[in-house]
Amino acid sequence: MSLPYPLGAKRDRLDPRDLVINTAARAPQAALLDRKFYTMVSPDFRIDQGSEGTCVGHGDTNLLMAGASEHRTYPEFATEESAHQFARKLYFETTGDATYQKGASPRDACAKLLEWGLIDSY
Repeated sequence: MSLPYPLGAKRDRLDPRDLVINTAARAPQAALLDRKFYTMVSPDFRIDQGSEGTCVGHGDTNLLMAGASEHRTYPEFATEESAHQFARKLYFETTGDATYQKGASPRDACAKLLEWGLIDSY
Protein backbone atom coordinates (compact mmCIF):
# COMPACT_ATOMS: atom_id res chain seq x y z
CA MET A 1 0.00 0.00 0.00
CA SER A 2 1.47 3.36 -0.96
CA LEU A 3 0.99 6.56 0.99
CA PRO A 4 -0.93 9.43 -0.66
CA TYR A 5 1.99 11.77 0.10
CA PRO A 6 5.76 11.19 -0.01
CA LEU A 7 6.95 10.02 3.40
CA GLY A 8 3.46 10.65 4.75
CA ALA A 9 3.84 14.45 4.68
CA LYS A 10 1.15 16.64 3.15
CA ARG A 11 1.98 18.26 -0.16
CA ASP A 12 2.99 21.91 -0.03
CA ARG A 13 0.62 24.51 -1.36
CA LEU A 14 1.71 26.12 -4.63
CA ASP A 15 3.89 29.12 -3.94
CA PRO A 16 4.88 31.88 -6.42
CA ARG A 17 8.52 30.97 -5.77
CA ASP A 18 7.81 27.59 -7.38
CA LEU A 19 7.18 29.35 -10.68
CA VAL A 20 10.40 31.39 -10.72
CA ILE A 21 13.38 29.88 -12.53
CA ASN A 22 16.26 29.50 -10.14
CA THR A 23 19.04 31.60 -11.67
CA ALA A 24 21.54 30.41 -9.06
CA ALA A 25 21.55 27.03 -10.78
CA ARG A 26 22.89 28.70 -13.93
CA ALA A 27 25.14 31.21 -12.16
CA PRO A 28 28.82 31.34 -13.11
CA GLN A 29 31.17 29.57 -10.72
CA ALA A 30 32.45 32.93 -9.37
CA ALA A 31 28.93 33.81 -8.16
CA LEU A 32 28.86 30.66 -6.05
CA LEU A 33 31.81 31.94 -3.99
CA ASP A 34 29.51 34.45 -2.27
CA ARG A 35 27.32 31.67 -0.84
CA LYS A 36 27.52 30.83 2.87
CA PHE A 37 27.74 27.23 4.00
CA TYR A 38 27.03 26.05 7.52
CA THR A 39 27.99 22.96 9.45
CA MET A 40 25.28 21.24 11.44
CA VAL A 41 25.95 21.02 15.17
CA SER A 42 24.75 17.74 16.64
CA PRO A 43 22.41 18.34 19.60
CA ASP A 44 22.70 16.37 22.82
CA PHE A 45 19.48 14.53 21.95
CA ARG A 46 16.99 14.14 19.11
CA ILE A 47 13.25 13.99 19.56
CA ASP A 48 11.01 11.38 17.96
CA GLN A 49 7.36 11.82 17.03
CA GLY A 50 6.50 8.30 18.11
CA SER A 51 3.00 7.41 16.89
CA GLU A 52 1.93 11.02 16.33
CA GLY A 53 1.44 12.54 12.88
CA THR A 54 3.74 15.43 13.76
CA CYS A 55 6.76 14.48 11.66
CA VAL A 56 7.12 17.96 10.17
CA GLY A 57 7.05 19.65 13.61
CA HIS A 58 9.57 17.21 15.03
CA GLY A 59 11.82 17.38 11.96
CA ASP A 60 11.87 21.19 12.04
CA THR A 61 12.53 21.18 15.78
CA ASN A 62 15.46 18.77 15.37
CA LEU A 63 16.91 21.04 12.67
CA LEU A 64 16.57 24.10 14.92
CA MET A 65 18.31 22.22 17.73
CA ALA A 66 21.13 21.29 15.36
CA GLY A 67 21.73 24.93 14.52
CA ALA A 68 21.82 25.07 10.72
CA SER A 69 22.81 28.73 10.95
CA GLU A 70 24.61 30.58 13.72
CA HIS A 71 23.90 28.52 16.81
CA ARG A 72 21.17 29.97 18.99
CA THR A 73 19.98 28.51 22.27
CA TYR A 74 16.23 28.33 22.74
CA PRO A 75 14.93 27.67 26.25
CA GLU A 76 12.27 25.40 24.68
CA PHE A 77 15.06 22.94 23.80
CA ALA A 78 16.61 22.55 27.24
CA THR A 79 15.21 19.06 27.74
CA GLU A 80 13.90 16.34 25.48
CA GLU A 81 10.36 16.80 26.83
CA SER A 82 10.35 20.58 26.30
CA ALA A 83 11.63 20.11 22.72
CA HIS A 84 8.87 17.54 22.10
CA GLN A 85 6.28 20.03 23.39
CA PHE A 86 7.70 22.74 21.11
CA ALA A 87 7.34 20.37 18.12
CA ARG A 88 3.73 19.68 19.08
CA LYS A 89 3.08 23.43 19.47
CA LEU A 90 4.55 24.08 16.02
CA TYR A 91 2.32 21.37 14.56
CA PHE A 92 -0.81 22.65 16.32
CA GLU A 93 -0.18 26.31 15.44
CA THR A 94 0.41 25.28 11.81
CA THR A 95 -2.60 22.97 11.41
CA GLY A 96 -5.04 23.62 14.26
CA ASP A 97 -5.30 19.81 14.64
CA ALA A 98 -5.54 18.89 18.33
CA THR A 99 -5.46 15.16 17.52
CA TYR A 100 -1.82 15.45 16.36
CA GLN A 101 -2.48 12.88 13.64
CA LYS A 102 -3.35 14.57 10.33
CA GLY A 103 0.12 15.72 9.23
CA ALA A 104 1.35 19.15 8.17
CA SER A 105 2.80 20.78 5.09
CA PRO A 106 6.55 21.48 5.41
CA ARG A 107 6.09 24.90 3.80
CA ASP A 108 3.32 25.89 6.23
CA ALA A 109 5.48 24.87 9.20
CA CYS A 110 8.42 26.88 7.84
CA ALA A 111 6.13 29.89 7.36
CA LYS A 112 5.16 29.63 11.05
CA LEU A 113 8.85 29.45 12.09
CA LEU A 114 9.54 32.52 9.95
CA GLU A 115 6.60 34.31 11.59
CA TRP A 116 8.00 33.44 15.03
CA GLY A 117 11.42 34.80 14.01
CA LEU A 118 13.22 31.45 14.44
CA ILE A 119 14.40 31.26 10.83
CA ASP A 120 15.34 33.94 8.32
CA SER A 121 14.03 32.26 5.16
CA TYR A 122 12.87 28.98 3.72
